[in-house]
Amino acid sequence: MALARRHLPLGVAKDVVERLFDKEEVTVDVPKVEDIQVFEREMGELGIQAIRRETEPESAKALAVNSQP
Repeated sequence: MALARRHLPLGVAKDVVERLFDKEEVTVDVPKVEDIQVFEREMGELGIQAIRRETEPESAKALAVNSQP
């Protein structure tokens, strides 16, 4: 799975995919994207439009800490 391969926890990736099947708009922080063009192409091949949004380093760090079980 393209999301789990990029270090998104499997449970979160599953939830994202289920919400996409339900035609919901989903915002997700993908921890490791080596090449944005490859990621966008892979998502596009699955019928998913990936829109890049930059996060501030401090916000991303806080999100990562708050999402730990």
